[in-house]
Amino acid sequence: MAYRWYFNDELSPSDELVDKFADSKFGMDKWTSFSREIIQNSLDARDDYNKPVEVVFDLNKDLTLQDIPGGEYIRDVLTNCAKKATNRQTKQAYNKGIEILDKMFVYCLKVSDYNTKGVETGRDKAWGAFVFDEGVSVKQRPGSAGSHGVGKKVPFIISTCNTVFYATKNKYMVEETEHSDMLVQGKTTLINWDDENGNRKSPKGWFGKINEQDNSPKNRILPVSNQETNELNPYFVRKDRFGTDVIMVGVNAYDSEEKIKQTIISSILENFFVAIKEGTLKVNIFGEKIDANENSVEKAFAKWYNPTDALHNSLNDLLKIYSTEPQSIPVKKDGELIGHIDLYFQDSSEMNRKYYTVIREHGMKICEYRINKADKAFSAIAVIKGENINTLLSELENAAHDTFVTSDDDMDLNPDALKALRLVKESIEEYIVNNTKIDDGEDQTIDGLYDMLAIPGFTPKITKKDPRTSVRRNKVNKKKKREPNAPNPQTPTTPTPSEPTPSTEPKKRKVKTEKMYNTYALAPVLLKNEEGYLLRVQVKHDMKDCEFRIHSINSDEKVDNSIADILVSAYDNKKKYKVVDGCISKIKLNKNEVYELQIKTSREIRYRLTTELWYKEA
Repeated sequence: MAYRWYFNDELSPSDELVDKFADSKFGMDKWTSFSREIIQNSLDARDDYNKPVEVVFDLNKDLTLQDIPGGEYIRDVLTNCAKKATNRQTKQAYNKGIEILDKMFVYCLKVSDYNTKGVETGRDKAWGAFVFDEGVSVKQRPGSAGSHGVGKKVPFIISTCNTVFYATKNKYMVEETEHSDMLVQGKTTLINWDDENGNRKSPKGWFGKINEQDNSPKNRILPVSNQETNELNPYFVRKDRFGTDVIMVGVNAYDSEEKIKQTIISSILENFFVAIKEGTLKVNIFGEKIDANENSVEKAFAKWYNPTDALHNSLNDLLKIYSTEPQSIPVKKDGELIGHIDLYFQDSSEMNRKYYTVIREHGMKICEYRINKADKAFSAIAVIKGENINTLLSELENAAHDTFVTSDDDMDLNPDALKALRLVKESIEEYIVNNTKIDDGEDQTIDGLYDMLAIPGFTPKITKKDPRTSVRRNKVNKKKKREPNAPNPQTPTTPTPSEPTPSTEPKKRKVKTEKMYNTYALAPVLLKNEEGYLLRVQVKHDMKDCEFRIHSINSDEKVDNSIADILVSAYDNKKKYKVVDGCISKIKLNKNEVYELQIKTSREIRYRLTTELWYKEA
């Protein structure tokens, strides 16, 4: 039997001529998705639960094309794919892959895990699911994070030639006897292509021992195993400790190594900081080590962290509250305890949001949920503990493991799993709502202009506008109706010699400037009362024709101006003021006089507001 690449003849009447990874969800943010998936798979194969799983990311910059098993053949296949491709994006991608393979050194990324059992030998065991089958996952413990079997596609997006090698040193039991193997196999996923004889070939190919005498297609390509691995480049063989290597060929990191390193570290911090701090995981990314040792996560955060997405919760907040003692909340289904929640909570948020982060027992972040009923912004981490509840929740995770699926028209979801998720969410929401309630009598001091208020609520982080900011609004004259027989003003006329040439200079108009007021004798205070809200203010000099502009801000820090629809009226003990589109206008303020404006809304509000005091300057 020979070691080589194998592509079977394509017998299907249809052609696959588009790179299937180009528009996948994983491809949209490939380095973030890759680091999540690769580490999750390693955590699922954990061996000794008294030790952390170690994951090492190593970028090898010293390999040539000849060092890669069957590398020159893959280069030729890629050329044929580029010729066959009809999609512009696919053709460009394969031409880039050829360019990388033609370099003096072909960068390869190896991700190795330790303190794992490796991948069990056998076409119908974990190795077969790992290397050959799609949509199949063989997990070695209940409640594992990866259960869809599609995350293993992500390494192919990292390789510019869609080529990945797998190597493992495993241990497994057969009839109560421990066995161990070393296995190596390669896989590539491309498009249909034609060989030199014009034969149409399958998009998928495998590197291994070719046994064409076997009538079963499933056993035609076998892994290189045990002593046979000595014939391969040692970089592609796992010999030292139990575990698995995933090796991506032709990684385009020639000018972006530091950026890739930062993205991987940021993704790991966002998604696995709990696993690291609990001692379940330690990582080494291009030489940067992060583990459970004191301040290791915080040091990496300070040095490398750059958010990889528009996050709801600040990682800085989450790291702070994770150092506090959690509240343990039991979860019972039909009176039986199925697990509990370790809830880390603080009634403030750096980003002024109302979200909690869900982390399952393996230590990976799944998603974030918003609680609209909370009176205050908050930060919270909910770590789901217990084998029963984690097994149920794993059934609801989507393929990318970044949300829980609660409805699907194409399949029936486990009602017990749905009930477990509902119980978890209800328990967390009840605790957070009860711990973010605000006393109706609590007053709010506004420090400066354009300050963000919580109504009712706490005094949040202040954001000020430059007091020098001004907005000019020129009055626009309505276009006068042209008299009959009058010359068209757009048609130039030539003056007679006896007439003076009319001036082309426009007439100067007096412009009123609107300015924000920024100096007070008494800083504005907002109080909630039975009628609505009371705004109290005192200015240092006389002002007339003033306007309070009130805007609403949702928990995603976006101005949505929904307050404009429910702001009913504003008045003091002397007069009622005009209210239009969230603006209280035509107000006169005298210095040294305290003004109290009663503001009424059509319903109670729980979101944050901004207020601005504007006046016109002659």
